[in-house]
Amino acid sequence: MDVGALLTSAGINVAICVVLVSLYSILRKQPANYCVYFGRMLSSGRVKRHDPHWYERFAPSPSWLLKAWETTEDEMLAAAGLDAVVLIRMVICSIRIFSIVAVVCIAFVLPVNYYGQKLEHKEVHLESLGVFTIENLHQRSRWLWVHCLSLYIISSATCALLYFEYKNITKRRLAHIAESASKPSHFTVLIRAIPESPEQSYSETVSKYFTNYYAPSYVSHLMVYRDGFIQRLRNETERMCQAMKHVSSDLSCNPSLKSCTFCGPAATNSFQILANEADSVKTLELGELTLATTEEERPVAFVFFKSRYDALVVSEVLQTPNPMLWVADLAPEPHDVHWRNLRIPYRQLWMRRIATLVGAIAFMFVFLFPVAFVKQSNRLFVHITP
Repeated sequence: MDVGALLTSAGINVAICVVLVSLYSILRKQPANYCVYFGRMLSSGRVKRHDPHWYERFAPSPSWLLKAWETTEDEMLAAAGLDAVVLIRMVICSIRIFSIVAVVCIAFVLPVNYYGQKLEHKEVHLESLGVFTIENLHQRSRWLWVHCLSLYIISSATCALLYFEYKNITKRRLAHIAESASKPSHFTVLIRAIPESPEQSYSETVSKYFTNYYAPSYVSHLMVYRDGFIQRLRNETERMCQAMKHVSSDLSCNPSLKSCTFCGPAATNSFQILANEADSVKTLELGELTLATTEEERPVAFVFFKSRYDALVVSEVLQTPNPMLWVADLAPEPHDVHWRNLRIPYRQLWMRRIATLVGAIAFMFVFLFPVAFVKQSNRLFVHITP
């Protein structure tokens, strides 16, 4: 074991850590980065933008480390939200697991590996790292049970820590949901792969299905169209323009500042005529208005329910024996919806997921085989070289 190389590696890692912590301490104090590091506090008004003295902005201050260490979970929940608390809990759980692994390995595994063969050991700093690995044991050694026992201890402790950690996070999440205000997405379910019927539209199919099976809790639904949200707004604008042209062509009144016997003594224009003659606009039927682009329904719908429990039940229950039809999931937040992805057929989406999984596995093996080959070649070279 080269102690000098080990100390050099440790020193480099410590220096990099100090540099990164100093950079963070400096960058977080820049006024331009307040929206990045103090966004929630800025939105709530607890922190205001200020421009401290230049020497304070560019001098690293480790005081935030002490504040972060002393901050409780409740304070972090109020300041940064539930996601930050969950992230910190995951880091703490990882440190606990690593501590258990370190204690078990130092107490049981390393001594067994070190004394696995009857050799004359040198001083520790002169030994190679191979004497601390399982390679130092004889084949069919009776001390292999120590490794198995260590694995069982580490696995059992990890499962127990993960269980209690997940239980704690679940309680906090349920408390956060109960205390937070209700949102429309909590009462909405996203339905995909709606079966096509030649006799009725997708909207009628959804209405009939949920009226039959979820009549006490079903409220209404909203279909997703091929043209998208922006195109729908454009179509609505075209309808309004055509309605205004239809009304203005029937009325024999030109825009003028003079009084008119039809419009009254006040000055008027076409918009005032349309407002005064709203009844004539109401008599128009939308079927009479022709559009160059027609809206097409997609087999995707947002279904609304009366309670959050009903929406959760629908999202978790298998609707039909065919799992590729009537696929239900809790609806995302409105700003998280990617409308183009909703137009992708569910079967194609399922195939894309499989292709992504296969690609990830293939990439793992493409990376694994060269690394294993290089490592094995190095080991053979070390054994052959005198």
